Amino acid sequence: MVKGKWVFSNGTHYKGEFDNNKPKGQGEWHFKNGNHVKGSYRQTVKAEDSDSDPIKLTWQSVMA
Repeated sequence: MVKGKWVFSNGTHYKGEFDNNKPKGQGEWHFKNGNHVKGSYRQTVKAEDSDSDPIKLTWQSVMA
């Protein structure tokens, strides 16, 4: 999946770009209470710890 909508059972969803089935690039979170936030995910590889998930996701919000 490279672009789409990720829906959670509580009504929250993420709509945007993906890489390796994880958010990456521009996207927007929508919450059940009506709030939403736009931003971008960046994936970084954590090489020093091979026992855990090698991909770390960070979120940077875009302020309008």
